[in-house]
Amino acid sequence: MPGARARGPGFRGPRLAFRGLRLAYRAGRAGLGRPGPGRPAQAIRWSRGTGIHDRYPGFRLCAAVWEDGFMTIEDAPEEWRVTATSTPFRGNKTSVRTDDVVMPDGSVHARDYQVHPGSVAILALDDADRVIVLRQYRHPVRQKLWEIPAGLLDVPGENPLHAAQRELYEEAHVKAEDWRVLVDVYTTPGGCDEAVRVFLARDLSEAEGERFAVAEEEADMELARVDLADLVRGVLAGELHNNCLAVGVLALTAARAGDGIEALRPAEAPWPARPFES
Repeated sequence: MPGARARGPGFRGPRLAFRGLRLAYRAGRAGLGRPGPGRPAQAIRWSRGTGIHDRYPGFRLCAAVWEDGFMTIEDAPEEWRVTATSTPFRGNKTSVRTDDVVMPDGSVHARDYQVHPGSVAILALDDADRVIVLRQYRHPVRQKLWEIPAGLLDVPGENPLHAAQRELYEEAHVKAEDWRVLVDVYTTPGGCDEAVRVFLARDLSEAEGERFAVAEEEADMELARVDLADLVRGVLAGELHNNCLAVGVLALTAARAGDGIEALRPAEAPWPARPFES
């Protein structure tokens, strides 16, 4: 995997990281860092004076914040210094970039990764609790995969909601009245900068006008509506592999079991990975 370190028999990174999370949990139970009278929620960075910090300089075990009595963790922006960069390959929509990155110990190593414009995906749910899915050939994995409608952001700064509405029309000839952000993900951050925003679309109806003319792999595409519960079972059984489908159906299931669909972010919520104007 691009960016991975060689890991010998003595590698204990995951175990130490897990120990760090346990330390955070235990300290949290003791009240350390928790908000209270006259004491606002505060960030806690867990590190050890010896052990993993000595073996992996700059490694932080956990970044935690207490809010409303619960410990939460979140990703944070960070950019290590790059001493040189090149683009050895440019394709139609993506390219490959090589960066020489300065590591925490001062060494410099080349990192190759795919530069991607970003994508949107749509979990379109009808009144019968069925999801619109497409079956399409994917050459890199030599499989026909069941997927949810998705597509690239065509231009830098494109509003992702507009892109999602376009893709739902082009691939399923469907429109939706209710849109919400379901989840934002990086698909393969170890080797690609692709960011995907997965929308939940409801109140579906047939789109007006002629169907969008399809070509290439899309000319062989199949369209179906499948019960959400069946898709969840297929994902957990290892029978469905498309990442947007898997993330989407599991996120929707979790949202329903948690604070509910109404608590999801609005359709034009900020997206730091791909900033846009409403």
